[in-house]
Amino acid sequence: MTRRLFAVTLTLTAVAIYAAAQPPAKNLPPELKRAVLGKDDFEYLGSFALPRTACGQSTAFGESGLALRHAAGGKLRLLTGTHRYSQDAIYEVEFPGFSADLKARPEAKIVKEYGKAIYGEAKRIKKGKEIGWTHGLTFDERRNRFYFSYGSWYNIPNDNDPSIAYAQLEDDKIVDVVGGWNAAPELAHNQKMRGGSLLIPDWFATHYTDGRRLGVGFGGYYSGVGNCSRGPFLAAAREPGDADAGGTLDVLPLISHDENHYAARDTDYRSEVEWSPNPKNGVGCWGLYDEVFGAAVWIDLPDKHGLLMASNMGHGRVWYEQSDRHAERLEAWWWVYDPAELAEVATGRKAVWSPKPKSWKVDYTPRPHRVLTSGLAFDAETRTLFVLTPFSIQGEVETFPIVHGYRVKP
Repeated sequence: MTRRLFAVTLTLTAVAIYAAAQPPAKNLPPELKRAVLGKDDFEYLGSFALPRTACGQSTAFGESGLALRHAAGGKLRLLTGTHRYSQDAIYEVEFPGFSADLKARPEAKIVKEYGKAIYGEAKRIKKGKEIGWTHGLTFDERRNRFYFSYGSWYNIPNDNDPSIAYAQLEDDKIVDVVGGWNAAPELAHNQKMRGGSLLIPDWFATHYTDGRRLGVGFGGYYSGVGNCSRGPFLAAAREPGDADAGGTLDVLPLISHDENHYAARDTDYRSEVEWSPNPKNGVGCWGLYDEVFGAAVWIDLPDKHGLLMASNMGHGRVWYEQSDRHAERLEAWWWVYDPAELAEVATGRKAVWSPKPKSWKVDYTPRPHRVLTSGLAFDAETRTLFVLTPFSIQGEVETFPIVHGYRVKP
């Protein structure tokens, strides 16, 4: 274990030295000259509720992620999962519109219940003894692939199990379930890539990742932190072939943070955990209660763009007790990465820990009972961002999810 970490550190250090020696890139593609998204570019539209039952299960504690696709007639549909302890059964709803009036909030209607069958046997991990938790969803309309990412709720020891697979869908039917895949542990260990997937714009994949257009990530804390990224993580992966039953993905890391290069954050916390650093010189470090949980999307518009990740961050006192982590309070933060910086990493001009995102706190209304952003999806045609927040509507016993809408201003 020590030799492997030492080798990885040497490799990353070499990348940093190589990056420092490179001249500025020339002949940039025009796409990189677009404005990078910031806080003021997002206009709140309102929210809608998800149904409280689906696939015969409660939808409370639904942390599976959020995927979007266009159905016949251009209608928008969203896919997500039921209660965590019902194995994240997948259902699909039709977009009902948003309302900023909480009393008039519409509820989405279920159009399809895929249930647990959409996973096949792909989520069986730990030598088949455990069914992984779903952490992120993506629908690739070009290939009709429904990607799902997953991992062990308690990955001790830190097995590098497969963490992404897909269901092939045709006319709302499951044709096949293919996978899963992992990646070389020194590049994208299960603990780094289990958090979700996204689609990388074709122009970026063509210019910078040798055609790799499937993004896998998204980093932060999971049980078994040794192989986690100490901050957001993203790697560009070559899409698996239609006949590939599983195996190792060919990946190119674009964002990664090792124990010597923590991602920066605000300083409003006090860590009581040895490996989770406290702020120093006015800069905080991602730590025990900081994670990106299935919530990332690459927004690519003619006038603006950026890689958006939505994180959950621990604030105030942060500590570990009774085999669990704790924080005085949780906050939702959004992070936007400049694709130009990711291009510099992809071409070896910058180190994987060097991109510096814009970031800001987001207050959801109503405030979730447990602050968590568990899914993002974006519709470029309407410039609409869909944001899934579980634990938002109090029922008699459980709290249920809602989906917020934001429009990217022209």
